[in-house]
Amino acid sequence: MYIVLKKTAVLSLIWSRFCSLLLNVLRASHSKKLLCGCLLQACFVQVALSETVIESVDAPQKQFSVAVVDSMIKIRQDQAVLTREGQSIYLSTPRNAAETGQIVLYSANSDFDNVTVDVSDLVNGDNRIEGNDVHQYIAHYFEVDSPTDYKGSTGYWPDALVPLKNSFTLKKRKSQSIWIKIHVDKTVATGTYVGVLKVRAAGVLVESVPLSIEVWDISLDDVPKLPIVIGLDYLSIKNAELPVGSFQELKEVIVPGYYQSLRENGVFPVALMDAKPNVYITEDSVEIDFENYETELIRAYKGKMDAPFFIPLEKSWPIDSDMFPIFSDGYNERVAMYLRKMAAWLFDKGWLDNAFIYIPESDEPGTVSEYEFIVGMQSLANEADSRLRVLQTYTRECRDCWGSGGVSALENNNVLWCPNISIFGGHSLKLKKGFLGTSIDSTTPAWNEAIVSKLKNEKRELWFYVNPWTYLLSEPQPNYLNIYIDHQGIKARLLGWFAYANGMTAMTHWNGTYWQDVTHPWEQVSKGESRNQPNGDGVLLYPARGVNEYAKQPKPVGPVLSLRLELMREGAEDYRLLKTLEKKLGTGKAQAALSKVYTS
Repeated sequence: MYIVLKKTAVLSLIWSRFCSLLLNVLRASHSKKLLCGCLLQACFVQVALSETVIESVDAPQKQFSVAVVDSMIKIRQDQAVLTREGQSIYLSTPRNAAETGQIVLYSANSDFDNVTVDVSDLVNGDNRIEGNDVHQYIAHYFEVDSPTDYKGSTGYWPDALVPLKNSFTLKKRKSQSIWIKIHVDKTVATGTYVGVLKVRAAGVLVESVPLSIEVWDISLDDVPKLPIVIGLDYLSIKNAELPVGSFQELKEVIVPGYYQSLRENGVFPVALMDAKPNVYITEDSVEIDFENYETELIRAYKGKMDAPFFIPLEKSWPIDSDMFPIFSDGYNERVAMYLRKMAAWLFDKGWLDNAFIYIPESDEPGTVSEYEFIVGMQSLANEADSRLRVLQTYTRECRDCWGSGGVSALENNNVLWCPNISIFGGHSLKLKKGFLGTSIDSTTPAWNEAIVSKLKNEKRELWFYVNPWTYLLSEPQPNYLNIYIDHQGIKARLLGWFAYANGMTAMTHWNGTYWQDVTHPWEQVSKGESRNQPNGDGVLLYPARGVNEYAKQPKPVGPVLSLRLELMREGAEDYRLLKTLEKKLGTGKAQAALSKVYTS
């Protein structure tokens, strides 16, 4: 199948209006270079206004073709993209950021061995970005045997972005995506850097593609404005990376590589491996040794506690609920003592502002008993220290709450809310009981503007998480942003814009390494727990072990990032740029710019 990529006519109309708006602001502003940067950034994501239309065409194709494709567009392995005359890669970015591009290779009739992709130095007068600093990745494809929903499709979809170090074989009639990623640090001079990307087969030049990147006169802050917070399944990592090693070796050798790769891309774990402090319970006191906890935090965050991190607390840890029944006086007193000492220690370290409590048993509550437990734990945290925040997810309505129960019962001044993305579109999960058992339906969420307004007035943070639960509904389904493997990448990139539009400060996903229910993480698409969730759910990373066998490339130091996580990272950088615009020109100007590019 040959395809041609098109944009709908409405893009040009809305985009031209957006350009006019920014240019008018530009004329009235002293921050001209800043606004030019925002204009270029918005131009790069203009496709966000509408899904890309992919049409089949009947047309001749070169024996070996190289097509330039936006990195937000996924090309399945059974698709080929028509090349265009005079095609080139043009990127633009602020400093202290990274931008990506994509080419798609295709052979019509035969295999090609020893294919290489090289990038020259990018030159701007006397300044240059070394070609070695332009990182290249070869996409690994996964078979989707059943689509997530009516917008998904079967076939081999690209997802794992493997560092490209060796030559590779291009198989006939199988497209191969190659990504480039250029990181521009704060020291790079402003201007347009020009070079060339060359594709060779067995040493013979196949195609030269002009490559340029414009570096704007603006630098993004170092502090993550929109951190991506994901769970890590350490048992899955152990089984995939170190099947015959010890958990201590995993903790000291393998997991730090995961932490580093995540940190470099603005991603942070919900919980660290074996990072609890040592807590000693006596008859009338709670003593805490923070050494292990501090060591693991520094290991994971490189000593920069400028992003969210967890305070360990569970229903039966550190206080054993068998010894001290839950919410008994003995239980309450000891939990409060633990949290009080934890808060004091974090405050003394200067870390308290970014800390949050996450209680695993409080996840996605839906019954009166679950609500009562959460409210009780919130009260204990508030009693210990009102500065402690308790993370609370929300995706479904309480099925046996009456009267004024429901989500309002969970609202407290120390709650860090993290609703499912579908809540903001007016869809909350509702379980219905009938003669044939329990069924799933959608209902209007109890979450409302009053809660959002209260959070804003109290200057409290608001997080959100993907994927939307609405994939469980029968067709048709709401078209929410998501990170499904078999949906186009624009939906992952736009998550940053969605977050800015709704005043959110972090985006999350329940897990990034849930490989427990696949035959092998490099062989089979993850579908979450019990394999009944969307394609790719629970997996945003792939193990380094297996890269040599499955991707024919050298084993990297850390995990392999997914294409979807890279696009989430880019969306988070878009968010940082919008925040910079807001800081320079005010919220009104930033929101006006946003509204011309992104609509919910």
